[in-house]
Amino acid sequence: MTVILIILIIYTVFLNMTLLFFYKEYRLCKLELDLIKRTVAEAEAGKFITKTIDELETYE
Repeated sequence: MTVILIILIIYTVFLNMTLLFFYKEYRLCKLELDLIKRTVAEAEAGKFITKTIDELETYE
C-alpha cells in the first residue's frame, strides 16, 4: 500500500512539473506571437505614414 502511495505521489509531482513546463512554453510562444504581430503592425503603420508624407510633398 505504501509503495502505491509513493508511486502515486511521484507521478503527481512529475505530471505537475510537466504541465507547468508546457504552460510556460505556451505563454512564451503567445508573447512572441503578440510581439511579432505588434512589430508587423508598427511596420505597416510606418509605411503608411511615409507614403502619406510622400503624397503630401507631391501636392505642395
